[in-house]
Amino acid sequence: DVHVAIDGNFTHTRYSSVDDNPTIILLSELSLWLTEAELESAKKHMAECKEGNGRGGRQQAHVPEGSLDHCEDVHKVVRDHGNETAKGVMALKGLMAMVCHYNVPLFICDITTPGEQCFYLIALIHKLASLLLLTATIGLLYNISCLLDRSIAKHNLIPEIAPHLSLATTTFHAY
Repeated sequence: DVHVAIDGNFTHTRYSSVDDNPTIILLSELSLWLTEAELESAKKHMAECKEGNGRGGRQQAHVPEGSLDHCEDVHKVVRDHGNETAKGVMALKGLMAMVCHYNVPLFICDITTPGEQCFYLIALIHKLASLLLLTATIGLLYNISCLLDRSIAKHNLIPEIAPHLSLATTTFHAY
């Protein structure tokens, strides 16, 4: 029913010394931004799912565990690279956005942690799914969707959405 893409961008940052948190987007477009409450809810949900280690609802793609482990290790190195120098200097580390097939932003959130942590993705997916019919199919393009797929399957993160979610990885990240 819908095709979307998600990615993070770490060139959009804000210094911690900026007190008034200036609005860059027009007030009429603020509905694009996920609230801190939505992000915290997704973060809490993920922690609860990991703690309970729930299973079911989604069969993981048949990618060899060794390949996924290697991909995860490489992603961790890239995610953590450079964060030690900016620690405390930047209030916002970047932005993560969900765009439609035509690259029109649907939802955006601030990245306030090192790297593209999974709860940002879950929050964006939840936001989109909340506006669709329960049976709507979501096609999601994400550069490390193999790891997202493993997390969703391993921890049963989004059981109400997962049966209707198809994930794809960009060709660029396959090499």
